Order: sequence, then C-alpha cells, then structure tokens
Amino acid sequence: MKPFEGLRVVDLSQVWAGPVAARVLADLGADVVKVERPTVPDRIRTAYIAQNDTTGNYWERAPYYTVRNVSKRGLALDLGSDEGIAILHGLLEGADVLIESYTPRVLENFGLAWNDLKDRYPRLIMMSLCGYGQTGPRRNSPAFGMGMEPASGIASVSGYEGEPPLKSGNTWVDPFAGIHGLGGLLTALYHREHSGRGQQIDVSMQEGLLQLLGPHFHDYWMNGRLHPGSGNRREGLVRGIYRCAGEDDWIAISVRDEAEWAALARTTGNDAWLDDDRLATMAGRHEHHDEIDAAISEWTASRDKFAAMEELQAAGAPAGAVLNARELMQNEHLLARGLWDAQPVRGFATVPVQRYFPAHVDGEGYGARGPAPHIGEHTDEVLRELLGYDDAKIAELREAGVIDGEPEMLTPPESRAALIQPIDVFLESGSILEVDELHLERMAEVVARIEAGAG
Repeated sequence: MKPFEGLRVVDLSQVWAGPVAARVLADLGADVVKVERPTVPDRIRTAYIAQNDTTGNYWERAPYYTVRNVSKRGLALDLGSDEGIAILHGLLEGADVLIESYTPRVLENFGLAWNDLKDRYPRLIMMSLCGYGQTGPRRNSPAFGMGMEPASGIASVSGYEGEPPLKSGNTWVDPFAGIHGLGGLLTALYHREHSGRGQQIDVSMQEGLLQLLGPHFHDYWMNGRLHPGSGNRREGLVRGIYRCAGEDDWIAISVRDEAEWAALARTTGNDAWLDDDRLATMAGRHEHHDEIDAAISEWTASRDKFAAMEELQAAGAPAGAVLNARELMQNEHLLARGLWDAQPVRGFATVPVQRYFPAHVDGEGYGARGPAPHIGEHTDEVLRELLGYDDAKIAELREAGVIDGEPEMLTPPESRAALIQPIDVFLESGSILEVDELHLERMAEVVARIEAGAG
C-alpha cells in the first residue's frame, strides 16, 4: 500500500509549482484528477515539443508537461460555464485536497476562494501557491520564475563582480514552492485528523526563496553588509569550475579546510603552495584566487573530467564533474538508484521520467504510476466513477462544450517561433550547445534497462 492511497486530490494548477506537488502525491498513491480547460489547457503544453514537430496534437508531446503530470487522471472541464462549476463542486464534495496556483483574484472571481469553500467543505484542504501569497499588497501581482529570483534577492548575489545581476539557468523557484506546499499539506492532514477540519496552505514563492539567500541576508542584518555577485567564488573557500579536456567538459572543486587545501595542492602538482606565506590563510588564498585558478585550470585542461574528479576525491579534495542532460540520463549511479521510470508519450516514444520524490523509504522508492494524461483522457471515467453520471448526461455535457473540445492553445505554433525555429537557428544563437543525433537511440537503451529492472 502506498502512503497516500485513498487520498483524493483535485489539481487546478498549471505549469510547475502546483503540478510538482500534485505529482508527488499521485506517485505516492493519491488519486489526482488534473482539471484543464478543454480549449485552453495547461500552458506548459506548448513549452518545447518532441522532435520540434508542431503538427497534429503537438501539445501532447511536450516534455515539461509529461514529467510534471505522470500518475494523474485528466479531466477536461470548462469552468467558465455554470455546469462546469457545478461539476467541480461535485468533485470537491469527495475531495481531500484542492491544489491551485493562481493569484487570489482568479478563484475569487469564480466563487472558489477559500472563504467560499471552507464551510461548504469543512474537511477540504486547499493548497494555494502563487508569487506573493494570499495576503499583502502584492497578493494579486502576477509572478513567474524569471521575476521571482530578483524579487527574492537571489539575483542580486548571482553573476560576477562588477557585472549586472544574473538569473540562474532554470526557474527552480517553482518546484521549491511545490515542495513547501507538500510540507504544509502534511501539517494540515495532521490537523484535520485531530480537529476534523481542513485548512488553507498559503505558499509564497518569494518567501520560500528568501531562505536560500542565506548568509547574505543574515550578514546584512547583523553587520550591515551588502554583497555583490561573486561568480563561483566565495570568501573562506577555494572553489571554482574549471575546464577539462573534453569539449565543454568541466569540473567543480571546493576546498573548505587545511586538509583539503593540502590534498588539492599535492594532487595538482602545486606542493609549493603549502610553503607560500601568501597562501597560508583562506583570506590570502581568496586574495590570490586568480593565480590559484590559473594553476588548477592548467592541471584540469589535460584531464578527463571524470578522471580528474576521481583523482581529487581519492586524495580528499571535494570535486565533482559537471554533468549535462545526456550524462545524467545515462548515469550509472542514477540508474542503479532507480531514479527513472519508463513512461510513454503520445505520438512519440517511451521516455525516462525522473522521480519527483526521489527519497527511498525503508529501501522502497516511489515512481510514476502511469503516463501523463491527454487532454480530457479520463473525463468520462471520472464523471461516471466520482459523480455517477450516465452516458446520456456525459453526451449532453460534451454537446454543450462543458467537457472536452479541441484545444485553442494560448500560443499557437506560429507565435512560438522561439521554440520551433530550425535547429540551426538555436545553434547559431548559442541557446543550444549541440544536437545529439543519437539521442533517440541512447534514450531507447536507457528505457530498455529501466524496463528490464537492471538499473
């Protein structure tokens, strides 16, 4: 039995934050029904398309959508209609959890805000995830990952000294918020067990990221110091990312104490560092970081990144090869750990999908229980099973456009030029490093290993 078997979840969320939380619950056994508007479904369905092919039902071949929505059932429902709202209320009658990721005004306009629901469904738990939370002057400000890093202060200490703030390579604020939502859900489930009543979980993406600002924030209120971006460097450490022998191959090195400093010096052939008074302290090493970096780079430049990593680690100097998506998919350690599940993508292939709950509990892992649903794939099933509708009623709803319907994507292919241009355009702009012509073969090999249970 999985931990959340018997838990019923209605997922109104889109893109990443809410879908992360809902997917983890689904992987752990909950019955999660993903509700999408038939004509304008989850916008993440248009963010990159398998094989760059925008013909046919291209919205069912979006990798971002796939990985975030496996294990769920799909219901296509028009919440702009009275009948659609009535169906949603029918689902909430038997639901334990409602997940949504809109600014507060959206569900208020639909009469679906927490104040509208909490007395009608006293045991319901509502997980609300948005940029700035449910209260405060910014509550209805729209927010996406690109804006949340600056709003949380993270961008102010990213990038390099003397240069503008720099956004990280991904909008990881979203999954971070989803995990916070799951933590809140556990407390709300415990509260309901003892009180009989549900609660609202109010997650602000901005607030969640503040904890990652860490010492920079604390140093300000303790000492009044504001820090600039410092690239890969940090006072009190010798660290950096260094080019290795392969094309675009790199290794990260981070030395924290005297033993590791000695190991780094001896392994890289720089024993003289240990007798250099200028480098006797961390402050001195930071002052002469350029000189140290040049010597380390000379050593790494002639070595394979994995060989360099093993050599440094064996000597006691922390180091790690920088892995790309191809190397992660084929990584022997991750395969042995069972990180990937093989799931089919409509009109494409069976693909490896990473687990969003990667922890092993008493030796057991929890992965995807089924593929991501097509738009409205389980509409009839959900209406029959959960609401008791018969075929005639379902046909009536379909005829009225309350359920199903052909998607009219918010961003049709012609307006997604940045995502569907010829591959050469991506390569010339530098937004893609390379195109691996063997990626399908490599993926098929990994899928075969996953399905064989070989790791």
